[in-house]
Amino acid sequence: MANEKQFKLKTKFVGTRGVKEYRESISEWVNKDDVVLEIGCEWGTTTVQIAPQCKEVIGTDISRVCIERARQRHPDIRFEILDAFDVRAALDIDKQFTKI
Repeated sequence: MANEKQFKLKTKFVGTRGVKEYRESISEWVNKDDVVLEIGCEWGTTTVQIAPQCKEVIGTDISRVCIERARQRHPDIRFEILDAFDVRAALDIDKQFTKI
């Protein structure tokens, strides 16, 4: 059963079936004032497409290799190693996200 806190959640979660649909959804779902957490960013290819559409984006992935490559390819964007199922680690990012 849902509780009152769940109904007050202001963060929007955007989910799609594949990469093409995901990238096509950026212009529809991401706004200039958004702070976006991208989960599973790999090398940051889509993160770099999100960045100009929002206030801030942080790309995350469980793979250290992917994050290191993303940081090399896109040094102006923040990337963090994150297991999306590790809630404590996600909270350590210490941002108020408007889109995930």
